Amino acid sequence: MCTIEERVLSALDECFAQASISQHTPVGVAFSGGSDSLALLHAVCRRINRPNIHPIYVNHRLRSRAELEREQLLNEANCHALGLKLTIIDLGEGAVADEARRRGRGIEEAARHLRYEALLRHCHMHSITVLLTAHNSDDQLETLLMRFAHASSISALAAIRRRRLVAGVTILRPLLSLSHRDLAEYVRGQGLASSEDSTNSEAVYLRNRLRKEVKKPLLSLFPNARQSATTLARRFEETARILESLIDQALQKVSVDEGGSLRFEQRWFASLDGALAELLLYRMVGMLEGDARIAQSSIEALKRGLSQLEGRSQPTLDIGPYRLERDGQMVILSPIAVTWSYSMSLSEPSCAQVIALPGGVEVVIASGDRGDGSDSGLRIDASHLIDPVIRSVRSFDEIALAKATVRVGKLLSGQGIAPHLRAQVPILVDRSGVVAVFGAAFGGRDRIAERFKAPLAHPFTNIYSSNRRVNYSEI
Repeated sequence: MCTIEERVLSALDECFAQASISQHTPVGVAFSGGSDSLALLHAVCRRINRPNIHPIYVNHRLRSRAELEREQLLNEANCHALGLKLTIIDLGEGAVADEARRRGRGIEEAARHLRYEALLRHCHMHSITVLLTAHNSDDQLETLLMRFAHASSISALAAIRRRRLVAGVTILRPLLSLSHRDLAEYVRGQGLASSEDSTNSEAVYLRNRLRKEVKKPLLSLFPNARQSATTLARRFEETARILESLIDQALQKVSVDEGGSLRFEQRWFASLDGALAELLLYRMVGMLEGDARIAQSSIEALKRGLSQLEGRSQPTLDIGPYRLERDGQMVILSPIAVTWSYSMSLSEPSCAQVIALPGGVEVVIASGDRGDGSDSGLRIDASHLIDPVIRSVRSFDEIALAKATVRVGKLLSGQGIAPHLRAQVPILVDRSGVVAVFGAAFGGRDRIAERFKAPLAHPFTNIYSSNRRVNYSEI
């Protein structure tokens, strides 16, 4: 019979082999200091060279200062004992509550959103493409129970996925086959001391109540429920892949107009199975909105609108931010145009930072001191910028590339970015004109003016990139 140490390392080896991770791969490790993440961090140190391991602790400021200070000191001591340096990201007092109000959701969801945002931002800024988290089979069971209670989609019922690509970073959960008790046993066996979040014993948060009031009695009746949840999540993920292939086939009957609107035959859509039609609507709205979270209420409203459209005397019907238009036997689905205009002075173009822009877009400026050419962003010698500004695109904007000077609008069109999205694309300009165009956040490419291309070996080169803020609530 395998020891807990062998089981933990075996789980790690299997996950790393599937993801082609070697001892030289730089990895971030989400490290709260609890027994789960401490077990993960300790095991990772036995498989990956320590200079490539980056533990990251996110302080949500949701507990007392004294408790957080004790936790931070213990986490730093544990990392030091493992030969690692802990990165601490402090979200700031009240940040989670402010985010919860902004999103109109609970504290737990807001904390999760900000935590992943901070973790992935750190990975982007330090060229880390793999992030490990210590989710286990107890987390999987709790998540699946909540998804059932919320009548989540088949895809969402896959719950916590072992591997997922988010905003250019591969998130891996190698310990999903192990329970919280298993990982606590591993930590004790290594003679380590973990921190304990005092809120875990409180009934304030939904997951804590679920853990005590639902999961505990469930496990007393069905001791193998953790393993069953893991099996069900895998089956739902496999089913979701089958459904995705059916949606891909259906999308072949949906055309994209030059203006970015979607066109399909009304009778054909009405003939689809109800479940497939709903999933297809989700996909089409996703094509219009990108990474924005799509509300079920919006999909229901569009379904009602499609059924009403045929009998209406007026050929158009506005439903929230979308417009349905009847054109003979065809229906056109398009977003209602939004006027975008913003301009932001960049006072410190050489400093590492993340600049939030309208529409959920971010421009990330990272240090270029790695100098190994592995970064996917634009290398810009920011010391040469004169009065730089990040702003939205204007009709007269042109960028001087290696072969020719082209209109920015034409450049974005050639990258396949829909017209209604082009106005949101940020550009970097200074007194000399357009320096860079950040189309990657919208499925295109980031491009830099020829005159600003910096040698890869330049010690003062910064790395500029763009991405859209991702919804992290279901990662």
